Amino acid sequence: MLASPLKFFSVFLTLVLVAGCGFQLRGSAGFPAELTPLYITEQNSILKQSLVTQFTQAEIELSPSREAARWQLWLSNVRHNKQQTTYSSGAISYELQAEVDYQLLTASGQAVNTQQTLRAVKIYNSSDNLFSEESDINKLRMEMERDLASRISRQIGRVTLPATQTP
Repeated sequence: MLASPLKFFSVFLTLVLVAGCGFQLRGSAGFPAELTPLYITEQNSILKQSLVTQFTQAEIELSPSREAARWQLWLSNVRHNKQQTTYSSGAISYELQAEVDYQLLTASGQAVNTQQTLRAVKIYNSSDNLFSEESDINKLRMEMERDLASRISRQIGRVTLPATQTP
């Protein structure tokens, strides 16, 4: 009989401690409530689609136009690079890189944070099948863009926003 209340209390205490320390699941970003409406400048890409999904799930209102937004998330185009790293007995290894610049701006274009450059790197070992190779490389590039989006959203979640302004 005594074990049940003690067990309940220990579970409750654990939950309070975990919640109190700011624990978040990996990949989940907490955004300031004031980060709405937000306009994302980059055109269609896996990176932008991933960011739109993350902001929407966090109930951040996204603005279709820069003029109606309170904040702007400026993104450069994603730069992809593929460099051969090794070649031995018919097998080729490539280093795939994806790089993007981003910056959070106010509606008037003033910087909230300094411009940041993020890079993701993957190693790909080539096969003899050229069709499979191109498909595999495209999948890795999409994965790298999703990784960059997660990193951007985590960093945006830690930004301290200036006083609220009207669009």
